[in-house]
Amino acid sequence: MKEEREMCQIGRVLRPHGIRGEVKVQVFSDTPDRFRLLDHVYVLNGEDTPRKLEILSTRNQGDHALLTFADVTDREAAES
Repeated sequence: MKEEREMCQIGRVLRPHGIRGEVKVQVFSDTPDRFRLLDHVYVLNGEDTPRKLEILSTRNQGDHALLTFADVTDREAAES
């Protein structure tokens, strides 16, 4: 039997940051380092099924987070 998991929104991808695939994320969590505690996130991009992305690195930039995902290596991939 497949296990149902409840998901909650902890951020929103705002835009690509730089040319190496990093993205700027608006953080909705009360925990500023929320993304540092995770090894992956699920991203909805107008699709019915969330896309699982492995987090390679995260750093804070003011009220936002800058994330790098596996298999997202350039700006074009970050935009999709």
